[in-house]
Amino acid sequence: MRRGETKRRPTSRRDLYRRPQQLGLLQRLLRRMGKENMYAAGLLSLAIVVTLAMLRMGQAESDLPRTAEGCLESEVLPAIEVVVIDATERLEPHEAKRLAAQIRRRAAAMPAEGKFAIAVLMPNGDGNAHLVFSQCKPDDGAEATGWLDNPRMIRERFSETFGNPLDKVLGALPGLGGANSSPIFETFYAVSSLLEGAAQSKRILIVSDLLEYSQLFSMYKPFSWQRALRIPKVSAMKDLWQGVEAAVLLRIHNRTRALHSAHHATFWKIYFNYAGVAAVRFMPL
Repeated sequence: MRRGETKRRPTSRRDLYRRPQQLGLLQRLLRRMGKENMYAAGLLSLAIVVTLAMLRMGQAESDLPRTAEGCLESEVLPAIEVVVIDATERLEPHEAKRLAAQIRRRAAAMPAEGKFAIAVLMPNGDGNAHLVFSQCKPDDGAEATGWLDNPRMIRERFSETFGNPLDKVLGALPGLGGANSSPIFETFYAVSSLLEGAAQSKRILIVSDLLEYSQLFSMYKPFSWQRALRIPKVSAMKDLWQGVEAAVLLRIHNRTRALHSAHHATFWKIYFNYAGVAAVRFMPL
């Protein structure tokens, strides 16, 4: 034996028996690791494909043509809601506060991509529906997970295009109003255009005392439905609000309380039925 060499132990039958076992175990372990790695790689590849597909879908949706109000063109909207505020009678601070809370609740309940609009019958009493807010509601980020989207960017976009402009309009409600005429018939006819377009549901919220007072018609003296039908913008309302769900926040003040009679209530029920509404509810503001 040369210097530096170690004596090799002779191979025993036990060693000859154990080596195939060790090699087999190693081979099985490598095969198992290979399968697990292939499985993990497959899942990773699938996740990447799904992520890219969803990002592409999101990009494709953002590239779809939209109107100036942020609504998808040539699409059936999930909902359209119009709020009509009769500001010819001054809004008291407590009324403005309750109204703002009611509008915020309804806006929050509006599904994404639905259109929300607010029109005001202004103190000049010209009978025109002055549009102060009209926007399709973007995603508010409430269900954003952060995996395939950016919750902060979604919330910022919502605030910029919908939340902040709405707050600005509602903040201007206190003290709004005061006029010598109240052309409610003309206003209702004017806001009908805001309800046009395909939508799965349509709603209108009216905030008013429903006391028409104009050169053509006055509810401060004896009136009738037959006489109202002679007014073009009343007769033209036939089925104009077909299928729309209407709600009225009725403003009743002490000085006009006597005018809100059973005859007055019946008149407006006939009016809304004539306009074709699916249902109408009257509630105090």
